[in-house]
This record gives sequence, structure tokens and C-alpha cells, in this order.
Amino acid sequence: MRAVHRRKMSVIRGTALFCIAVAMFVAILVLLVSVSLYPLLYSDIYITSLDSAGAFSYAEEQLNAVPMASFIKIPASGVKEIATRLLTGVLAYMRSDTNELALNVQIDQEKLKTFFLDSINNVSVCGKGQEYSFDSLDSLCRPANKSANELLDELLVAKNLSFFERDTVDLVSVYGLEEGSAGRLNLDNFRRYFLYYRYVIFVSALCVVLLGGIVFLLKRRSLKGFMRWTGFTFVLAGAVALAGALFGASAFKGYIATVQYPLLPEFANSLVSAIARNVFLYAAIAGIIGLFLIVFSFLMPSAKNKEIA
Repeated sequence: MRAVHRRKMSVIRGTALFCIAVAMFVAILVLLVSVSLYPLLYSDIYITSLDSAGAFSYAEEQLNAVPMASFIKIPASGVKEIATRLLTGVLAYMRSDTNELALNVQIDQEKLKTFFLDSINNVSVCGKGQEYSFDSLDSLCRPANKSANELLDELLVAKNLSFFERDTVDLVSVYGLEEGSAGRLNLDNFRRYFLYYRYVIFVSALCVVLLGGIVFLLKRRSLKGFMRWTGFTFVLAGAVALAGALFGASAFKGYIATVQYPLLPEFANSLVSAIARNVFLYAAIAGIIGLFLIVFSFLMPSAKNKEIA
């Protein structure tokens, strides 16, 4: 009876160890992928990818061809500095490091005013009996007794615009991201996803530790067995993460190569390559940890560590 009971307990314990090892494998895999994606929360990886794709020089050429963008002050370091500042601000808000979304760019007030005045000068003079209104700017007309400067001042007051009171403009209002707007609500939804993502990293790391502790308790009489089980799980998770990164990156690059859109393939390839390198790094670390545990288990003196099934 004791032998039968012992065999049943051994089967139960083996089944439990297998289930825990599978759960631990999944937790390690999720942790490896999650940590590898962490740089996406910061601007450096995007700026590097945009730079390698030649996006900044392309953007400067396009800005020169867009009249409305001519009033933006481009610093000596170029568009890259503006993009870095804006991306840093957006991602800081998305990470919940700040509750204030500020996307300020410097403007050339003279150029901006000239742009508005030129637009108003192109507005036709109101006909006899025709009233002008700022409700619909497409149908706006200019009274014959008002200069372009006077009409511009009235327009700014009517639309509650204060472009000329400071040398910066907040793009939050330009892109409809004010508090309570549909754009801000969408941004806040993504902000919650960022928070969930951080929770995934914390929970997966906690699961690895807890599951490793349970394996240790189940095999506390066999330190060698614990090290081999844990080591094999780490090696397998690292190998799967590495294979997944290789296959995923290759498949994505094959797909993105078919996209006919300026700079997007180059930018996407650079971004995916950076993420894949992170996966390779953390997968290699997991594999090294696993191999160390396995090799060390064989080097331990057997007399001091008798394995009990």
C-alpha cells in the first residue's frame, strides 16, 4: 500500500511540476517580450528609426513647401530637435509621468501675421448689403471700410485666438487634443493601455518568482532537480522568444516592403530591427541563466544532493 501511495504521490507531484513548468515558461516568455518592447515607451527608439530612414531631411523639404508651416521656427539642429521634444512630451503623458499634455513649438510671429494678412487680403470685399461673419470662414468677406489688420484683430477676438501674445503655439489645440475632446479621449484610452502594459511586466515577473519558489518547494529535497527544471524552462522560453523574433521580424519586413508609402518601409524596418535586437538580448540572457543552472546542477556533488522522485 505504501508503494502504491508513494507512486500516486510521485505522479501527482510530477503532474504538478509539469503544469507549473508550463505556466513558468509562459510567464518568462511574456516577461521577455514585454521588457523587449519597453523602449517603445520612450522617444529614443523612434527618433533613431526616423533618422535612419531620412525622415527629418524629408520633413524639412516638405515644410518648406507648406505655406502654413513656414512660420514654425526651425532650430539650428533642424526638425529632429522639434520631433524629439514633441515625442518626448506625448510619451511622457502616455506613460502617466505627467498629467499635462504640452506640445509647444516656437513660431515666427512676423511670418505668422504675414500669412494671416495675406489670407485676409485674398478675401473678396463684401458686396452691397452683404454682412460678414466669422461663423463660416469659407464664405467670409471683408467690409470695404476695414483694413486687413482690423479684420484680423476682430477674427482673433471672435475665435478666441492668441497667436501673437507669445512666441510659442501649443499644438494640442491645433490637433484637437484639448481636455474633453474626442482626440484627448482616444489618447487617454491608449494611456490606459500603457498602464496595463506596465502591469503585465510586473505581474509576469512576480509569476516567475512565485512559480520558481513553488518548484523549489516541490523539489526541496533535490536541489539538482530544481535547477534542471528551472534551467530547462528558461532555455526553452529564451529559444522560443528568439525564434519568434526571427520569424516575426522577417515576416513583417517582407510585408512592409510591399507598402508604397514614402519612408514608411525604412522607418518600420529600423523600428522592428531595434525591437528584435532587444528580444535577442533578453532571450540570450534567459538562455544563459538556464544553461548555467543546468550545467551547475551536473557539477554539484551527488552525495550531498540525492534526488527523490
